[in-house]
Amino acid sequence: MEDNRKQERKVKVKTLMKVYHFFWKYRRIDSIIAPLYYILENFSPAVSTLILAGFFQEVYWVLGEEMRSYSRLVTYGAGFIVYLIVKQFLQLIASISTNAGIFEKTLYILNEMLSEKASKLPLITYENAEIMNKKEKAEECVHNDRIPSIFMLSVVLATSVLGTGTLIITLGSYHGFLAVIAIVSVAQFYAATYFQEKKKYQISQELTKEKRQRDYLWSLFTDEKSIKEMRIMGFADYLADQWKKARDKINRKFWKEESFAHRNMMYCEFIRIAGYILGISFCFLLLLADRIEAGVFGAVLTAFVNVQAVIKNHVTSIGRIPVFLEYAKDYFDFIELPEEQEGTVNIGEKIQKISLEKVFFRYPNAEDFTLHDIDLEIHEGETIAVVGENGSGKTTLTKVLLGIYGAIGGTVAINDIPINSIDKKDLYKKIAYLSQDYMIYKMSLTENVVLADLPENAAEDIKRIVSKMGLDDIAGSCGDISQIYFGKEFGGIELSGGQAQRLAVARAIYKAGNLVILDEPTSAIDPIQEAEILSQIMNMVKGRTAILISHRMSICTKVDKIIVMKEGAILEIGTHEELIKKNGEYMRLFKAQSCWYES
Repeated sequence: MEDNRKQERKVKVKTLMKVYHFFWKYRRIDSIIAPLYYILENFSPAVSTLILAGFFQEVYWVLGEEMRSYSRLVTYGAGFIVYLIVKQFLQLIASISTNAGIFEKTLYILNEMLSEKASKLPLITYENAEIMNKKEKAEECVHNDRIPSIFMLSVVLATSVLGTGTLIITLGSYHGFLAVIAIVSVAQFYAATYFQEKKKYQISQELTKEKRQRDYLWSLFTDEKSIKEMRIMGFADYLADQWKKARDKINRKFWKEESFAHRNMMYCEFIRIAGYILGISFCFLLLLADRIEAGVFGAVLTAFVNVQAVIKNHVTSIGRIPVFLEYAKDYFDFIELPEEQEGTVNIGEKIQKISLEKVFFRYPNAEDFTLHDIDLEIHEGETIAVVGENGSGKTTLTKVLLGIYGAIGGTVAINDIPINSIDKKDLYKKIAYLSQDYMIYKMSLTENVVLADLPENAAEDIKRIVSKMGLDDIAGSCGDISQIYFGKEFGGIELSGGQAQRLAVARAIYKAGNLVILDEPTSAIDPIQEAEILSQIMNMVKGRTAILISHRMSICTKVDKIIVMKEGAILEIGTHEELIKKNGEYMRLFKAQSCWYES
């Protein structure tokens, strides 16, 4: 148990050092201004107490018509006015530095670092629920201002030690019992704050998955596709009820804890008020006993309130920092996740050979292999169809082949260079890829095809490819192809499912890659147009290596080689004629589909 506590303390200290390093690196000037201001601020109560004590005493003597010069009264009054002006000026500077520098700009940087890290993680990590939970926790840390709060709380805590001590000594100089009452009456705020924040953090951790589910359900009501479907199918009410249940489940736990925390704080305030009443009573007794003068009475009460406020702030900060550090640890844990390992080897001008030997792959948290014992060679200029039932591993094969997902066994090589050693940016310049989850961007048609600054003389190439993909109907209805935009909210047009897929294929074909991978390129295209589109695709990939993934067997008669997959393994490889003669899995799949077209 003791070893665990020591380890926890070490982790918290290490996290605190990371927070300080962050501010020193990114917000150096602000991180200097804040401590300097709070050092001065913590001496402020003691200074104001001494000035006011002198001022009140001078007023008392003047009102008592004692023979004294007014110059001391004026000096104290002027000193207090100067003190207030200087304090307000320093507060303004510190407020700008704290709000703009320590909080707003810091949160911008933290969010930017979070996004940058997310973009550099291996793509396979997005299949891992644990990593997604880490991301959720990191986002929550930023959303709740925990890291800038840690810095400011620690600054207040560190700089208040001397000032708090000075104020306690000042109050204690009138009577030591006053300082004791002031400290004891607010000490309970430490335990209340610590356990309150600790409980909130624990609940937040427990509900991480539930919060992601809640946010996902809410996102369905802001997504155009899901809105259309839920309205037509009539399940909007069901999804709304599911979201409300998820929301209420989370809120009930937090509200219960908030209610408990508020009650505890109320009890703490009762104790503080009781201490204040006791302090007033004791000051009055001191006055009656001539232990303090009447003019000092008001200053002593002011000092007592200041001591209570400062000590309360002090112990509250001590209670919050350890729990806030746990939030910060969640953030740094995500930021420090290993990034995609980039190779440095250039494969040359062309992809001449792709080879996989004894390749195994399994998704995170999955028990079974998605790919197992894969042996495959693909040579330059080959057109290959990868077929098989849903879930047979077709799409995963291409992702492992490209190094998007790393194999957990065996070797993947391009031009005999291991995939992990290859410069991926250089590799992907040579590849045109269409995924099943293609995007149509709410931009112009030409931008959707190129997705880059339009090269010179590119317009004709775009028109030719778009025309061959059967999108002339769009151009005909809208006029000049360069003026076609998508997205109704921007005054553009909407595409049908088939049109959108053809546009996505055009994008892949336009890219001058010598390896083309098209995943289900005709799944949304009607059978009448499918044969024509397939012919156009095959014509446009001539001279390139092409891999076409499909569950439609009609594509197989147009390729050089067919790979048949089942349950993550390659069952058969050959041409259409060879596999028909073999009368195996390919023949079974071919017959299963061809029967729908036979009378």
